[in-house]
Amino acid sequence: MLRDLKVLYADDNMINQKVLTKMLQRMDVANVDLVDNGQKAVDIKQKNAYDIIFMDIQMPVMDGLEACRLIVDQDPDAKVIFVTAHALDDFRKSADAAGGVGFISKPVNLGKLESVLKPYVRSAS
Repeated sequence: MLRDLKVLYADDNMINQKVLTKMLQRMDVANVDLVDNGQKAVDIKQKNAYDIIFMDIQMPVMDGLEACRLIVDQDPDAKVIFVTAHALDDFRKSADAAGGVGFISKPVNLGKLESVLKPYVRSAS
């Protein structure tokens, strides 16, 4: 059930944060934490369990790829889905190599978001 998902979204752009959060709320996802760089994502993940982590690739302090590597090293079951304007195959390969389980290109729409979340709804705690 989507309502039970606990989501972390790391993106340095406040507009992107608001848009994705509103979309998740429309899908009945009530628990979304926001951070604005990869280091904060790593830090908060050490203290909290998340069913899904949405991660921008380009952020200050620590980029999303490095943050994903660190998160997956600490928790091999972490589900990191990259949300980025970079839709090139090179970025998809980098995201996969970092341990990401999915990829959504910006601008995100509700259909893309629903399809990327669907496989993880059953595994939510």
